[in-house]
Amino acid sequence: MPHGGPHAHSSASWSSIIAGFCSVGFACLLINYRGSLGYGNAFVQDLIGYISEKDVSDCVQVSDFSICFSIFTHKINQLNDFLEQFT
Repeated sequence: MPHGGPHAHSSASWSSIIAGFCSVGFACLLINYRGSLGYGNAFVQDLIGYISEKDVSDCVQVSDFSICFSIFTHKINQLNDFLEQFT
């Protein structure tokens, strides 16, 4: 879920909107892409001149990683279920 602009940030505080999405089965990613506050001036400055490039790239990379991690976790769970037959 994107936060409000390059010079803002997502926090780990309670959000009823995120809780609502999660309660109906959605996974929510709170991405603090380059330009977000809270990670130092260099992190903020890195986005200057590259808006809609580096920030979008960061979001795509996190999404790709999350999909791969989810598939990997699912396969590990399938393997564990299979191996439990023999223990």
